[in-house]
This record gives sequence, structure tokens and C-alpha cells, in this order.
Amino acid sequence: MIKPDLNLPARPAMRGRIAWAMRATSAKVNYEWALRRPGKPPFIVLTEYPRSGGNWVRDMVADALQVPAPRFSMFPITFRAIIHSHDHRLIRGHKAIYVLRDGRDCFISHYFKNRNAARSADAGIRASILRHHPSLNGKLSDEAEMNAFFEEWTRRASGSRANWATHVTSWLTNTPPNVTLFRYEDLRSTPEAALAAGITQLKGSPAPDEVIRFAVLRNTFEVQTGRKPGQTDETSTKRQGLAGAWKQEMPAGLQDKFAGRFGRALELAGYRI
Repeated sequence: MIKPDLNLPARPAMRGRIAWAMRATSAKVNYEWALRRPGKPPFIVLTEYPRSGGNWVRDMVADALQVPAPRFSMFPITFRAIIHSHDHRLIRGHKAIYVLRDGRDCFISHYFKNRNAARSADAGIRASILRHHPSLNGKLSDEAEMNAFFEEWTRRASGSRANWATHVTSWLTNTPPNVTLFRYEDLRSTPEAALAAGITQLKGSPAPDEVIRFAVLRNTFEVQTGRKPGQTDETSTKRQGLAGAWKQEMPAGLQDKFAGRFGRALELAGYRI
């Protein structure tokens, strides 16, 4: 009788599923630890609604604080670091960062990112996107597709268990002092001043000017992409790097629909309708 070789390597697909499950579990454990045992974890929690600029802000803050920002860790984080989440549940009593961006820009960014992914050569990626957003199956005109995507996005966009209004309302209603707010638009218009103010709140003392300048320059859109803000690459997850692009890219009727659906949240977040 031939004995099976138990030392054979796992199939690539199986290894991928195991790695994905480990990363997802690790991220959940990190967040639940901070949520349920505030003050105990050694890390700072950064959360955002997807496409709010969280990766960019995470890397700038990590550079300014001189701490790691581990991505896709298969194990829970047990050291001083910045961890990144999209969870909408407000964390009290533990050092946290909330990244805020105009929901209309989040929508536009989410739409183009998912539309590009839905046209991916990877069948698994396509299936994952179309499960949340069947409107991106390529059968609709551009405007009809964006309108249909909006209806899906308002219920539950890929990457978040809550829609934009629920997410920002959770974090901006009676925000506790343990939460430092970084606004995307401020970081685009006055990056050094906005980053310095946030770091001072996080640390309780200011960071040296040269450290802030280094963190900003190391993470500019130009350095990350080789393009200037506004130069569009439809295939990139960093598509434009602009604030306010929704005014040109969202049809007028959809702008009105967004304001009608999410006007209260826009006002709470400090954005003009």
C-alpha cells in the first residue's frame, strides 16, 4: 500500500484561502481587542470609510511617529504600530484615528476602483466585485451604471459593513477625546499643518518640523504614482489624488440624489450640500 506524502506543499489556491482567512481573523482580533479592552493594545487604531485616503494617512502618521504600519498581517499585532481598519464601530478610551472625506468623493473613487476591478482578468476578483455590485457587469451605459452602482453603494459597498452616512455618523456624533480626526481635504490643501496638528493631538506634544516635512514629502501623490494630482490613471487604485472631483464626475441628478439621501451626514461632517 502506497502511503500518501503528507509533506506535499499546499496547493496555491488553498494557501491563498488560508492566508486570506488568517489576515481577516488577525484584523478582526486587533479591532475587537481595542474595542473591548481599550488602553490595553499597544497599537493605534486608524479607521475610515473605504476610499477616504486611509492608506495615505496611515503611512504619513506612521512616518511622523516613527512606528511601523503593518499591512496584511497574518497574526494579531502585539507591538507599537498603526493598524488600519474600515470598521464603523466607535472606539472609546483607546487611541484612535478617524480619516474623514467628503462622501461624494468616496463614492466616485469607489465607483471607478470597483469598475476597474470588475473588468479584471482575474475571475475571482470579478466575482467578488459583482457579488456586491452587479451593476458593473458591463451591460449598462456609463450614466445608468453609475446610478445603479449608487443604489448598491448606499446599501452596502464592498469593503464596509455600513454605508457612508452610518460610518461617519458613528464616529462624529459625540466624538470622544481619544479620537484624532484627519480630514482628507485639509491634508491635500495644507498637508504639513494638518498632519502636525493631528500628531500633536496624538502625542500630546508637537513633532519636529523636519519630521512632519519628511512624512509629507515621502507620501506625496507624485512620489507614490509618478503623476501630478489630477492626472488620471483609470487602472490605478490611486486614480487622481484630488479633493472635490465629484463636482465634475458625478451627474447633476446623482448629486441631488446624494444630497437627498445623505444630506444630514454631509452637514454633520462639515460639507456643503
